[in-house]
Amino acid sequence: MEQELERQNQLLKQYMRKYFAPPKIKQLAETFSFSELRKLIGEMDIEFFTLCYFPKYFDRKFGKFHQALFQELKYMLSNKGLINAFGLPLFLFL
Repeated sequence: MEQELERQNQLLKQYMRKYFAPPKIKQLAETFSFSELRKLIGEMDIEFFTLCYFPKYFDRKFGKFHQALFQELKYMLSNKGLINAFGLPLFLFL
């Protein structure tokens, strides 16, 4: 449990540095709880969300396909009403 908390803490720091300057990070850390900060960054970054909340399923570095998918999802979420469906290839491993 402690190891998972440390992993999430490091992940949160990494992604906060991606979006905020050090003074803003300090202000956010003083204002919000750890849980609230995770939610904030999770709403901003799909990659962070997957790594933070689903580590069992996303335990490797994301490839180009995933990066493109994250960009497309971000676009879809910011342009509500423009896209009705989104399809992905399904791979079956037998």
